[in-house]
Amino acid sequence: MRKFFCLSAGLAACTVAGLATAGGPQIQAAGNGTELTPTRYAGISQDGKLTTPWFYTADRMTDGPCGEDTFFDSFDYNSPDGGPENGEICDNTFQPSTRWFFGASWCNTWAVNDISALADGAGSEAGHGKFGWQWYVDGTNSEQCYLVTFTYEDFDDTCNGPAASNGYDGVILDFGVLAPGAGYYWANVNNLCDNGLFYTMPADGEGAYDMQLWNFYDGANFDFATCGQPMLWGQREGQPADGASGEYQWDDDSDLDANGNCTADPNGFCENLPDGVLQAPFECYTYAFGLCPDPLGAMAAFIGEGGPTECLGLEIDKLVGGGTSTWTITDSLGSNAVVALVYGTAPGSTSVNGFAGYCATFGIKGVNQNKLVCQGRLTSGVKTCKSFIPTNFVGRQVLTQAAMRDTCDDECMSNLLDLVVQ
Repeated sequence: MRKFFCLSAGLAACTVAGLATAGGPQIQAAGNGTELTPTRYAGISQDGKLTTPWFYTADRMTDGPCGEDTFFDSFDYNSPDGGPENGEICDNTFQPSTRWFFGASWCNTWAVNDISALADGAGSEAGHGKFGWQWYVDGTNSEQCYLVTFTYEDFDDTCNGPAASNGYDGVILDFGVLAPGAGYYWANVNNLCDNGLFYTMPADGEGAYDMQLWNFYDGANFDFATCGQPMLWGQREGQPADGASGEYQWDDDSDLDANGNCTADPNGFCENLPDGVLQAPFECYTYAFGLCPDPLGAMAAFIGEGGPTECLGLEIDKLVGGGTSTWTITDSLGSNAVVALVYGTAPGSTSVNGFAGYCATFGIKGVNQNKLVCQGRLTSGVKTCKSFIPTNFVGRQVLTQAAMRDTCDDECMSNLLDLVVQ
C-alpha cells in the first residue's frame, strides 16, 4: 500500500511515497473556486443506467428546498450562500474558498472516501449535495463534464478491496462542455428532491461516497474524463455537526496490474494514468497529512431533512446460531408505550407510514410483517424480546431495529444493530 507522507507543514509540502519524491503529486492550495450549476441531472444506477429522465436546470439553485440538516460535510460550506467557507476552520490561513489539491495537472477521475460518522440522518435521503473538483483536461482544451456520485453502506479501510460495497443508486450532474479551471469548480445542487432524486445515507451512519468525473455518457456507457480530480477538505475538529471521515481514500491515479506494476515515466516513477480501476492495495492512500483540516478527503457535503429521532435504546446480549438471543429496548422517559422490534439481512431503507399505528424509517431493506421479532408494551421504559437463532444463520449479517407505536407523524426509533451471527 502506497501512502502519502508530508515533508513539512508548508502549502506545497506533501508527496506520494512509491510514486515519486520529485515526480509525484505535491499537495498545495488552489486558487479560489468558481460556482457552476449543472445544465441537467438525472438518477443513475450502480451499473451506469439512467433511472430517471434528465431534468433541466434553468436558474441558479438556492438553499432550502431539500432540507437544511447537514448529514456529512467535507466541503465546509457557508450558509446561506452555499459557497465554501473562507478558511475559519484553519484560523483564516486560507483565502476565500481556497481548498487543497495535488496541482492542476494531476489526474484522479475516481475517488472513494469514507464516512466514519454522520452528523444526522442515518438511512435518510439527502436531496442536497455540494461538490468541489479540479477540471484540467490537457490544460488548454475544453471537454464535456459529468460529475457522478454514489453512496455506499460499506468502506474498506484495510486496503484489501473492494474500495466500497453495497452501493445505492446515485445522481449524474451534467455541466456541459467545460474549460480548464484557473482555480477549481464547485456546485451547490440543492433541489434534487423536487424530482425525486437523492443520495442515500448509510443506514448505520458509516459508509462511503465516491466522486467520478466523466467526459462521455450515452445513457448506458461512459468514459472517464481526460484529467481532473476532486478537491480536498475535511471536518472541523471537535464539531460532530459536520460528521466525520477517517484517514483513508481510494484514488484511481495510476495504470496498475494485479502486482502493482505500472508504466514508468522517464524518471522511473509510475505515470499518472487513471485506468478506471481502483487497484488494491496500491491505490488506497492515507490522507492524514497533519495539515488543516486533518485528515483530508474528497470535497463533498450531503444535506437533507433529518432522520428519525433516536429516542429508544437497543441492546443485545449475544447473536449465536442455535441459541436464543435477548434484545432489550429502553425508553429513557420510562414510558409504557408499545414498541416493535424488526429484523432483516441487508441494509437499506424501509418506510412505514401509519401501518398498525407505526411511522418509522428502518435502516433495513425489505421490512414487512414477516420480519417482526416481537411487539409489546414497555414496562417503566423497558421491554425485552427473545428469539431463537437458527443454525443456518451462522455467518450471516442480521440487522435489528425498534420503533414506538402511535407517534405519527413523528418517528421514534432505536439505534440500528448490525451484527454477524456467530
